[in-house]
Amino acid sequence: MKRITLDTSKNVVFNGTFGIKRDRRRIARICQKLQRVWRYKETNNQRLGQLIGNISTSMGVADPYYFEDDVLEDYLDARIKDIKIQIKKNRIARAGGKKK
Repeated sequence: MKRITLDTSKNVVFNGTFGIKRDRRRIARICQKLQRVWRYKETNNQRLGQLIGNISTSMGVADPYYFEDDVLEDYLDARIKDIKIQIKKNRIARAGGKKK
């Protein structure tokens, strides 16, 4: 049986079975990044399961159960960067190709 203890003074969750320490603040960070990706026009019509499945496939992982939070966060950061670039290109195209 897993023994999970919580050290609130350090914002760390310690899983006694595996000895892995995870920063609790990662949850809010990842949720905010996931929200930014999900709200983008190309993905905002997807259900959450579809979005997670597509992210998993894009990361080359068959089952999202197996990717670590830091890898997911890195992927979301890269996707957000791509989205910002695409938005900028779209604005330039709408303005007739002129950079502002």
